[in-house]
Amino acid sequence: MIVIGADTHKATHTCGAVSAATGQLAGELTVSAREQGFRELLAWGRRLGPERVWAIEDCRHVSGSLERFLVAAGEQVVRVPPKLMGESRRAERTAVAARILKEASVLKDKCPHWYVAMLDVALDEGMDPADEESLFQQAIAFEPLYDPYYRARAWFLLPMWNGEEGEVEEFADKTATKIGGQEGNILYFEIAAQLACPCNGFDVKRLSWKRIQAGQAAQQEKYGVSLVKVNWLAKLAKSFSDPAVGEMANAQIGENWDEDTWKSRKLFDNFRSWVANYTGGQKMLRDFNKLAKANLETAEGKEYHAAVASEVPQKLAWFVEQCSSAADDEITIRENHAAYHRYVPQGIIEMNCSHRSSRIWFRPQILIDVTKVDWSTKILGHHSSMPVYIVRTIGPTSFNYILKF
Repeated sequence: MIVIGADTHKATHTCGAVSAATGQLAGELTVSAREQGFRELLAWGRRLGPERVWAIEDCRHVSGSLERFLVAAGEQVVRVPPKLMGESRRAERTAVAARILKEASVLKDKCPHWYVAMLDVALDEGMDPADEESLFQQAIAFEPLYDPYYRARAWFLLPMWNGEEGEVEEFADKTATKIGGQEGNILYFEIAAQLACPCNGFDVKRLSWKRIQAGQAAQQEKYGVSLVKVNWLAKLAKSFSDPAVGEMANAQIGENWDEDTWKSRKLFDNFRSWVANYTGGQKMLRDFNKLAKANLETAEGKEYHAAVASEVPQKLAWFVEQCSSAADDEITIRENHAAYHRYVPQGIIEMNCSHRSSRIWFRPQILIDVTKVDWSTKILGHHSSMPVYIVRTIGPTSFNYILKF
């Protein structure tokens, strides 16, 4: 039995014949994608042996004519899914690339990108993690700050490929800390941008949003504005639910959206709609506060404020004070947010404050002497049975309460 594989294209078709019994190549032939070429293929195939089957890649817009011709001639034809053909071609191309790169390794002068290509091949070939790490170490010894090395290494360490859970976050953090300063933060931003793809199953919010922003700002300060990297920041802002940063990035991008980053105009437009909703809400709030303050400056407003203050019982004076001033400067909320950020920005519990995102690291002591559990602590010098302090807040029920007086 002879198996004839056909790689069909718009202008030409290339066929290779293999013995099913031995796997040996029996012949190859390329012909034009016209009826005359089909006749040449049929005559060639019949000369190879009496029993044969044609395996044609199932791309019917280019293979349909050949398929119909062979079936009409009484030939046995099977369709091969393009995915199988693609995987076979990818493996062949990877092997060729590896061979060429290894031959180039002996050259005296070497381009920094040679290591990037080798790291890509390592992923495709399923290189042993220890060998890949050795290759990465050679790369950064050659060019310590070449960011594509770190992006390739981070991709290799994803759990979907060769890494363990938490390994890629640890790599990003250790890399940035070891390099240090602006360059360390820049590399952290580059790694985060590489990982910000739903296709890899990694939640980029496991990285530090604060450090990512610092890296992008350092990159822009040191090397100038890169619209591609502003697009990266915009996409990351969406992932971290930070519309304020998204608004800033959107203003820089304008219509210069990057297709490699967003993959489609629809996804970019979804981002812009998300930013527009936030921007509109913020404008409405600013306009409302401005109008409220202006009203209080009028004679009627001052009279109303004095009347409310005199009529409300003394025990609810704090309520009037909070309603009239607490939301203006937001000193407390900003200080709380800053306090959260003073902790190491990585961990398992994410706290949302205003429109920013912060993380506090807790060290859970799992199953360590749990026979007696004491949650008590001191808060502002007072004993508390639990480490929780509930403060008064202003809300709809508070307004309902005051209206009863």
